[in-house]
Amino acid sequence: MNGNTTIGGGTMVLSGSTLESNLIHPGRPAGNIIYNDGRVLELGSGTGLLGLTAAMLWNKPTVLTDLPDIVPNLDVNLKRNGFGHTSESKAKAEILDWSDAEGSVVFSQDPNNKFEIVLVADPFYDSHHPPLLAGVIPKFFKNTGDSRVLVSVPLRDSATEAMRDDFVRLMAVQGYQLLTSGRERCFDDWEESELDDSDGVYCWWGVWKHAITSSSHAIDSKQEPLMVSLPVDKPIL
Repeated sequence: MNGNTTIGGGTMVLSGSTLESNLIHPGRPAGNIIYNDGRVLELGSGTGLLGLTAAMLWNKPTVLTDLPDIVPNLDVNLKRNGFGHTSESKAKAEILDWSDAEGSVVFSQDPNNKFEIVLVADPFYDSHHPPLLAGVIPKFFKNTGDSRVLVSVPLRDSATEAMRDDFVRLMAVQGYQLLTSGRERCFDDWEESELDDSDGVYCWWGVWKHAITSSSHAIDSKQEPLMVSLPVDKPIL
């Protein structure tokens, strides 16, 4: 985490955001593989810790997004950290509802006006969230060889693990290649869970690129399940 990042507003900072904020630093596993010269989009920003860290580290255009009732607090945190005061600011907050992604001002039909880096932390709290996120990412992701998606998932219980597996499967269906993944122990202030202990929970993370240029691999709920083997990820204790 960037020690100079100020977060307020009374909202919890969840473990996935903290993990990714550390992972994207230069020299860390994800930091080296996802960095490029493009624009950054964070989906489901919450307090904005991850997006703010990315904006400070990379000094590139960064858009933090969330639901309408979350964005005002995002704006506050952006201003506390020196962003959002002018239209020229490197980082800004916008409303983006995953169930109406194309209704957001962030959405563009122009394939050249999309994002080379997409960041998502702690996105799964219900079984409909994995297909929702897997359907949203292609609407904003720029399909270039260097573009990357980074998603982290705290493995709080067996249900969360199943949602992680479902998401990985759905990303493969759409032509996204999982380049690397891992697990790290992280503190979680959400709630006690079956996989929790005094040291926190494991947070799984993965980095994808788009391996298929065709846009014909949209998610079809009637499609036969695709079996995907997850890379073996070793915990970093």
